Amino acid sequence: MTNDYYEWAKVTGDIWNWAHVQPYFKKTEHMKILKNCEFMQHHGTNGEIEVSGIFHYYLQLTTLWHIIRETVPKSVVTQTATMPHKEATLRQLLNKIAAEQNYEKPEISIHKLSSGGANYTSVLFTIIIKEDNKDELHLFAKVAILGEKVRKGAPVIIFDVERYAYTKLAKFYTALEEENRVPEEQRLHFTKCYGFNHRKYQETVVLENLLAQGYGPNDRFNSYDWAYASAAVTEMAKMHALSFAFSKRNPEEFQKTLKIITVNWKEGSMDETVRSTMDIAVRNVRPEYKEALEKYLAQERFQKDFRVNFCAPVRANVIIHADYRGSNLLHRLREVS
Repeated sequence: MTNDYYEWAKVTGDIWNWAHVQPYFKKTEHMKILKNCEFMQHHGTNGEIEVSGIFHYYLQLTTLWHIIRETVPKSVVTQTATMPHKEATLRQLLNKIAAEQNYEKPEISIHKLSSGGANYTSVLFTIIIKEDNKDELHLFAKVAILGEKVRKGAPVIIFDVERYAYTKLAKFYTALEEENRVPEEQRLHFTKCYGFNHRKYQETVVLENLLAQGYGPNDRFNSYDWAYASAAVTEMAKMHALSFAFSKRNPEEFQKTLKIITVNWKEGSMDETVRSTMDIAVRNVRPEYKEALEKYLAQERFQKDFRVNFCAPVRANVIIHADYRGSNLLHRLREVS
């Protein structure tokens, strides 16, 4: 059995529910293998397979995978295999989080969330953890879906910056606010983080679900009004102000933070993106400005400066969000007397 098959078998717990694959199982012996996998998965200890049956289980799954490769169109396999794999990865982390939150026999419901095309680096999920006589725990999760090609072309530190922000930076900022007696309503509030998975290709972050608290995204296809824009910029200003205060109050720790969060772009990794952006600009500029813009963008000096200064600070190093846009913000309306 190859490592690929072993990994595939190890994380796949609900293959018998693959609605896209089942119609292609025409032979009785194929369905028997499918049912055997289902039985062994459900009759293990704590949702896992008994040691005595684990090798038989992997053998059955490997056989099943061969059948899928031979009988199911590749496009269907790709569509079907991605989500169960990601959900199984997430469920392992959720079981750990539930135990940490003192759920003894939790009922965990996982629902895939669509971002309407706004998110292309992760699969998004909402989760509810339930148990009798306990409050429901509403969570939100992101599981990375970046492929090897993208990872090679860009500096991928999937969720590393988020992990640092939630576990370290938030504490530094809270201490600064308390030290300077910043009023509660003027503080920068971080979403509560419940856990991470750092394993490559399975990178996952689990946060509290603000949607369950009445927050929601702005429609990215509509213009922002003044109330939304001013509130968003105010929160961004808090973040930048705390960065300046952090650099003054604890310069050594600030420099350590910069090393952790700074992205070191590989030479040439942005060239295709830059060219695409230039083409879009030229296609959409007013006709009378098109020739002038083309000449400006064609200058070697411009392209060199763009590559060198793409992420360079202008006057001072500041810890920023780096992707501060409407699709990454949640808001809610509150009544004002």
